[in-house]
This record gives sequence, C-alpha cells and structure tokens, in this order.
Amino acid sequence: MKIIHYFKVAFHFRIWTHEFWLALFHDTVEDGYIGKWILKYWISLDYITKRKDEKYMNYIKRCSSNKYSKNVKIADLEENMKRCSDSLLKRYIKAYKYLTT
Repeated sequence: MKIIHYFKVAFHFRIWTHEFWLALFHDTVEDGYIGKWILKYWISLDYITKRKDEKYMNYIKRCSSNKYSKNVKIADLEENMKRCSDSLLKRYIKAYKYLTT
C-alpha cells in the first residue's frame, strides 16, 4: 500500500511540477525501490532521503534547507499524521512545527 501513500503526498501539488515528482519518489530510496546512485543526480531527493544512522530531527533540519524537499516533507507529514500511532504522532508534530514556523 506504500504506492498509495506516494500518490497522496504527490496530490498536494500541481501535477507535473518538481514537487509533484519529488513527492512520488520521496521514499523510494529509503524503501529500496531505487538505488542510492540517483541521489547525486537529484539533489532534492537527496535532501528528503533519510540516511541510515541519521537522527530524525537532524534529518528534518537537513530536509528544511531545500525548498522542494521541505514542501514535500510537510505534505508527507500531513499524510503520515492521519494514520500513525500516538508515539509517532508526537515526533511528526514536532517535525511539522519545525518545518512550518
């Protein structure tokens, strides 16, 4: 059902924009569908891809330094907050506040 999540995030943006495409691919490297080699060619995807041992808030801070990644991460968090556990909700709210203020 992961592909449905990609589309839900993508539809926060106008079709065919950079953010739309980034949203469609935002978790694909982390989920193992696309190799890490693409990150050196698609900078925004690199910013929104969490590193293996990276602390979550460090990842959010790095993500916020690219306008496309930041906007897609905000949309991703909005979708994630609709269907997550209480323990994850606290983390997502903290990240959402950081990105939107």
